[in-house]
Amino acid sequence: MILSQFASRVSDKSPAPEHMLKWSRARVRGGKMTRKGVFSMCWSFATGSLLILSSPAFALHTKPWLGNLYEFEIRGDYTYSHYSKVQNARRQLKKPSNDQDLLFDFLFTPFTVFDVEGEVEFAHTPRQNWGLRSTALQVRYQWLDDIAGDLCSFVTGLSVRGVSRHSLKDVSCPYASDVNGELTLSAGKEWSEKGDWTMRMYGFAAVGIANHGSPWTRELFVWQSNWEDTHRLTAFVNGDFGFGHKQKVDVRRFDGWGKFSHQSIDLGVGYGYDFKTYGLLSFYYAFRVFAHNFPEYVNFFTLSYSIPFSAI
Repeated sequence: MILSQFASRVSDKSPAPEHMLKWSRARVRGGKMTRKGVFSMCWSFATGSLLILSSPAFALHTKPWLGNLYEFEIRGDYTYSHYSKVQNARRQLKKPSNDQDLLFDFLFTPFTVFDVEGEVEFAHTPRQNWGLRSTALQVRYQWLDDIAGDLCSFVTGLSVRGVSRHSLKDVSCPYASDVNGELTLSAGKEWSEKGDWTMRMYGFAAVGIANHGSPWTRELFVWQSNWEDTHRLTAFVNGDFGFGHKQKVDVRRFDGWGKFSHQSIDLGVGYGYDFKTYGLLSFYYAFRVFAHNFPEYVNFFTLSYSIPFSAI
């Protein structure tokens, strides 16, 4: 789970979202851009290791700050995770699970208080060869913006995720069922100096339900520091709690987490380096410190690369 922000300097009205490079320094307000630019580019996605739903990369955006008006962001994450057991399983794995996850994310901000995001995820595990795991769509609305003078930033959102049937039969797949929906909210505060944010904190919460199974909640708290507008430090704690009635997991006859009473808590840290016009490269590590009816003692390693560009 991880966050970073644009490479260029921004005014005191700029939100400075993570994983982004800012070509327009000034905040967009009232539908007008203070600076415009048109440019073409190509990007390459870095490879490394890690990610699932409750891993450091956070998948869909969770921060309570939006990008600039008419700005796109493209992100690629490659994931590696490792665990040996599923806590409280009826039948255990025969050997440790070494999983890989590749995610591509596309974010667009068509209005100053609204963004839309699409995502596609591929996975490879001992029970599944490389193939499509899930696709997702998220829309968010920003009610408060501390960069513009409000007490804090506050965003609510709605997301829908479709999961492939063969992935649901894999105990490494973290989703409840074929069609998963979430209502989300995020609130945070940013501190800045000389036009650049230096520290920020935010909390995120989600309530979800799928077409099969019981509801769940996800919680996330993130602390970040920005040093010399180049180095990004991140620490976070992430929780995932399902309210199903089942207690014993059969890893060989599995069909999603929607019917299980499962819990997990992950702790993680991250570092990001801003290459200015060449985008943001970030690395994260997380460890699952608590699990009930869920994969336990999981190690997550994530390498993420993102770059934004303007539509005008």
